[in-house]
Amino acid sequence: MLALNALISFYGPSGSGKSTCYEYALPVLESLGLEVHRCDVAYPLRRIQNYAYELFGKEKPGNPDDSTKFRQDGVFLSFLAKHFSDRLGPLFLKRAEELLSRNSSSVVALVNTDCRNNAYPVLAEMGFRFVKLEVRADILDARRKERGDITCTDYESEVEKYNLISPSDVIWNNGTKDSLKKMVEDAVLKIAI
Repeated sequence: MLALNALISFYGPSGSGKSTCYEYALPVLESLGLEVHRCDVAYPLRRIQNYAYELFGKEKPGNPDDSTKFRQDGVFLSFLAKHFSDRLGPLFLKRAEELLSRNSSSVVALVNTDCRNNAYPVLAEMGFRFVKLEVRADILDARRKERGDITCTDYESEVEKYNLISPSDVIWNNGTKDSLKKMVEDAVLKIAI
């Protein structure tokens, strides 16, 4: 039996595979007849980051060895998140409620791919279930370099912490994409059915 709405949030460090988890969750949720919406708290911050870097002549995406190209600037995103934190919760809640009410005739899945402590209470109150991504440090470092993160995020800063989030499930993303896909499918099915 399907849940009334499937509300799922993937969380973990930069490079842990949160966006990839969304890609793997999407067909599973759609196969269950759910109307799926990606509803990320951090999306506006990434758009501002990209716009700022485009203004200063950096392009994305690119080769991580090319200093004129970038994918993600963790320090800049943390700075933006700190200044948006008072408004992120209410704005996210409003957007998510709009998506749920607009689609009241169908069963909806909302998927968030970047929860931190500051967004956790709002998502938990809405009924989101949280899937934590864990990755060995050496694998995480290699992935960050490969994808072109130009600075690492400071996970000790208040705006970046996710230590207060209580996971429904934990996925260890240390293996192949096929093994990750299977773990995501299993976690999503536990939440949605």
